[in-house]
Amino acid sequence: MTNQAIQNVEQSFHSFVGLMGEKYRPWLYESPLFMSRDRIQFLQTSQEYMFRLMKYIADNYAEIEDLLPHDPAVKEFLKGLQGVPFQEGTFRTDFVINELDEIRLIEVTCRFPLNSYFRSLAVSTLNGSRAYEEKYGIRTANYINPFLKKFLTWAGDAKRIVIIQGEDCRDNESFYLPSILEGSGVELDVCSFDDWLLHGATWAKDAAIIAELAFEEWLRVPIPLARDMLRQPFLNDPRLVFTVHDKGFFALVNRKEITDKVFRAEETAFIQQAFAETYLSDQHPEMWDDAAEHPEHWILKPRRLGRSVNIIAGSLSSAQEWQDALASARENHDMVLQKWHLSKKITGQVRGVAYEDYFAGTLLYWGRDFFGPGMYRASCYPISNVKDNRMVTSVIDLESEPAKYP
Repeated sequence: MTNQAIQNVEQSFHSFVGLMGEKYRPWLYESPLFMSRDRIQFLQTSQEYMFRLMKYIADNYAEIEDLLPHDPAVKEFLKGLQGVPFQEGTFRTDFVINELDEIRLIEVTCRFPLNSYFRSLAVSTLNGSRAYEEKYGIRTANYINPFLKKFLTWAGDAKRIVIIQGEDCRDNESFYLPSILEGSGVELDVCSFDDWLLHGATWAKDAAIIAELAFEEWLRVPIPLARDMLRQPFLNDPRLVFTVHDKGFFALVNRKEITDKVFRAEETAFIQQAFAETYLSDQHPEMWDDAAEHPEHWILKPRRLGRSVNIIAGSLSSAQEWQDALASARENHDMVLQKWHLSKKITGQVRGVAYEDYFAGTLLYWGRDFFGPGMYRASCYPISNVKDNRMVTSVIDLESEPAKYP
């Protein structure tokens, strides 16, 4: 992409910020959170280790397939991609800051690439950091232009960007791309999943491809077609979708067979501390026994679903509901057991109304490139996306600890 194209996209993005202000301002905290450089460094180190782990899994799936249980169709699909160079992708990672003021990464979203990236960066400007820079004499981080450059650099010399849209197209980031790319000279085409299957690789020749597909749709893709597509700029590599979007990914840091090949001992200790403690149904029976005795310390999550669907927290369930859910989860492989890290609370105002909320953050990871925390979801309920929802942005102080700030 030319420098002029990058400048045009940067200009279009300013207009996009206005649209996002109209969309999110009614639910946005009036003041941002402060994040210190130490916290950001912790999150960037976590990203590096996550990237190394996911690449190892993609490149060596046949060796580790029994450690991350999948249906036979998924195993066949993933093994069919062995030997194809792994493409880095976006893996938006959710985290909490618990009541002990510790960061814990809790899950990853990468089924629909780029989701919330453009929106998060736009909304991050609405509580403009300049006022805080002037008031407190700090130097803040801004990731917008580096991200836009990364996006266009990813597309490279492709003549167009093609979005392959599956059945579930609820408010995905592709909905906003036409306004962002306006004036960039980048052609943007949207193709239905069925049309893509019909026309195959020739239809998307010379294109950079963004695939917004569900798991079931990926399994309908012929392996030769998937291999062909991965020779072009492609988001997201389906190996990311099946192994990293899967919450069982977090349980793999408990597997010495994997960690010994990916990390040094101190790196294993770091990533085990960064991840919320997570276990598959065939792992660490003593943890599952502990969950039966101490429900308040644990939460059950579906491995593949997102948006807080079917999450069961021991502290929010009746004793019978929890024991039934736990017994069911131990009999199959579609749930993980995760330590319950209740977030600390924040206080603030939205349109003049005071709130005290739990909150969870998102991290805009793309390969080894870090584009800051995204939007934070805030709610009076301990699990976000279940009852009321509000949004929070953050200001990243590159120099000081945030203790002196409000």
